Amino acid sequence: MYLRSLLYTQAWRKEGLPLKTTSNEAAKMFDASLTQVCLITEIYKMLIAYICNVQSGLSSFHAHMDRKVSGEAGFELEVKSSEQSL
Repeated sequence: MYLRSLLYTQAWRKEGLPLKTTSNEAAKMFDASLTQVCLITEIYKMLIAYICNVQSGLSSFHAHMDRKVSGEAGFELEVKSSEQSL
C-alpha cells in the first residue's frame, strides 16, 4: 500500500516538482486538476487561432470582392429567389 501511495508523489519529485504530501490520492487529484486546466488552455488557444484564421480569410475575400467590383463600373449582382426560378 505504501509503495502505491508514492507513485504520483514520486513522479512529481522526479520532474523536480516535489509535492508536500505523502497521499497518492491528493497527488492524483492535483495531477488531474492541473491536466484539465492545461487541456482547457490548449483548447482555447486552438479555438482563438481558428477564429483568427477564419476572420483573416473573410477579410481577404472581402478585399478581393471589393477589387473585383470596383474594377467593373456597371457591376450588379442579381439574386433570384427559388420561387422566381419555378
